[in-house]
Amino acid sequence: MYCYSVVCSMMQFLLFNAKLLFVKAQYSEGVSLCETYSNRVEVLSLLLSAYYLDLPSVDDLSSIDNIRYSVTYAYMHSLTHT
Repeated sequence: MYCYSVVCSMMQFLLFNAKLLFVKAQYSEGVSLCETYSNRVEVLSLLLSAYYLDLPSVDDLSSIDNIRYSVTYAYMHSLTHT
């Protein structure tokens, strides 16, 4: 079994350090990109902590509506089959 929380924590750590480097270099586009990816990793962490294993792709993470639909569909599906 994979330890997803460790992987997500490592990604958050690396993104935070990259963000610090971009701030030091005064590169605002890099900072905003780190923020974007950090938010996506946070969404993945939330999905994993809820044992949602049908994880979205990176492209799907860019659209919150796709994620909301997937999670809602999975939840409704689980309600009908209990």
